[in-house]
Amino acid sequence: MKTPQMPSAVPPPPDSLEAVGVSFSLLSELALKCLYQSGEAAGQAVADYMALPFFNIVEKVLKSFVDEKYCEVGQGASYMASTWKYNLTDGGRRKALDVLARCSYTGPCPVPLPCYDIVAKQQSPNLREIHRPEVAGALHDLVTDPTLPDKLGPAVNSSRSIFLYGPPGNGKTSVGERIRRMFGGSIWVPYALEADNEIIRVIDPSIHRKVALDESQAKALGSFDRRWELVERPLVIVGGELTLAGLDLAHDPNSNSYLAPIQVKANGGILLIDDFGRQRVEPRDLLNRWIVPLEKREDYLSLRTGKQLVVPFELLVVFATNIEPRSLVDEAFLRRIRYKIKIVDPTPDEFREVLKRCCAVRRVIYDDDAVSHLIQKHYLDAKRLMRACHPRDLVDQIADRARFLGIPPVISKETVDRACETYFVEF
Repeated sequence: MKTPQMPSAVPPPPDSLEAVGVSFSLLSELALKCLYQSGEAAGQAVADYMALPFFNIVEKVLKSFVDEKYCEVGQGASYMASTWKYNLTDGGRRKALDVLARCSYTGPCPVPLPCYDIVAKQQSPNLREIHRPEVAGALHDLVTDPTLPDKLGPAVNSSRSIFLYGPPGNGKTSVGERIRRMFGGSIWVPYALEADNEIIRVIDPSIHRKVALDESQAKALGSFDRRWELVERPLVIVGGELTLAGLDLAHDPNSNSYLAPIQVKANGGILLIDDFGRQRVEPRDLLNRWIVPLEKREDYLSLRTGKQLVVPFELLVVFATNIEPRSLVDEAFLRRIRYKIKIVDPTPDEFREVLKRCCAVRRVIYDDDAVSHLIQKHYLDAKRLMRACHPRDLVDQIADRARFLGIPPVISKETVDRACETYFVEF
């Protein structure tokens, strides 16, 4: 594994209160909540909790607690102030409870929105040039139309949205997922953002996969602002559950903070809108929502107060649908999506290759004559269209039946006919 390249815009560890970029009162509230939850904590533990340096930053916050009689200082492990133990007084606990009642967010100090904007632009996937070897490499485990790399590469390089369409079961989602491989690399994502004195949580463990560094890689990477996490370039997939509300800030009444919408979580990576046209919102309304972000590379989100925030929109949006595009939206909307790529049905040779690979993965004995029988009887004679998902599903059925009978799974004329009998719907 190569050492990740840290984007130049990611700030080094802040060396002053001003460099942190948020108000002293917000820092004080985070430290109070930490001490309240811990009962007693060393100065360095409070700094680690806030993901900030102790010296010259957290130590000033803790000193203000002592001066205001919110905190008492106990003996530390050494003469260094970072080891001293801090305990809240009765007044400090009352203050902490008041702070928690207003906002119960705990954890790393948020990053100011202007700083996030700089970093997001520096690590945008749209800054990467993709060439044919990278496209072919990303698609190497799929059996696709040989012309697909030459269509997909320019579309990815265009830095614009992509529309993948075609019959169901031919791998539109799989192709969309592999676009992330073309970009590769890692990006920095903040745990949380601060805007207009509000906290917006960004890191989502279900989306952001932390990059594991060994000792030498961490050393080569050097020091960095610990309010950021190094993660794999994200891929966010949403389907029929997507609503317009899901594209705006979600206020959490329990913590009185906000959750970032999916497009913010996808910044630096790919947002794949699967099954486009089957959402609980009209396709026209959904595309209307994307017009400004796609063209201006910025999005507008609203706080409960009505304050509007401008956030970066540095991601590649991929729409995938098996519905005829012209029945979804009119020509004017389709024109806004510059690249429209059809994922076509496999040819008989491609179908055969997919089936062969599926047999290898599932340890099913392959027989070419039986596959020829399958293609002739159940597709050509039946005038049935081939789909790229059929080989996987049929091989699964053959393996399931073999397991039921306690016999080795084999592709044969008999097992093929049995699988087709319960897979395809006949009228």
